[in-house]
Amino acid sequence: MLKFAFGELNLLPDVFWSLNWKEYFYMVRGWNIKQERESKNLASVLAAVYNTIPRKAGSDPYTPEDFLSKPQAKEIGLEERQDRAKKALEKAKEFKEGVKITEV
Repeated sequence: MLKFAFGELNLLPDVFWSLNWKEYFYMVRGWNIKQERESKNLASVLAAVYNTIPRKAGSDPYTPEDFLSKPQAKEIGLEERQDRAKKALEKAKEFKEGVKITEV
C-alpha cells in the first residue's frame, strides 16, 4: 500500500498518514478511473493507426475494444470480503507481535 501511495499517487508521507481510509479509498478510485480513461484513449489511437494498414476485403475495422484487456477480476461477495478481512486482521496481529528471533 505504501509503494502505491508514495509511487503512483505521489503522496508525501505526512499527507498519507493524515488521510483517513475513506479519503485514501477515493484517491485510489480516482487513480483507477484516470488509468482506465488513459487506456481507452490509447486504444482509440491504436485502432485508428491499425485501420490504416490494408487488410483483406470484407474484414471489420478495428475498434478500441480490440486493444483493451478483458477484465479478469471477478466481483467478490460479502462472505469472501469478510474472509479476506479476517485473514488481514490475523496478519496484522502477527505483525504487531513482532518477529521472534531464536538462537541457532
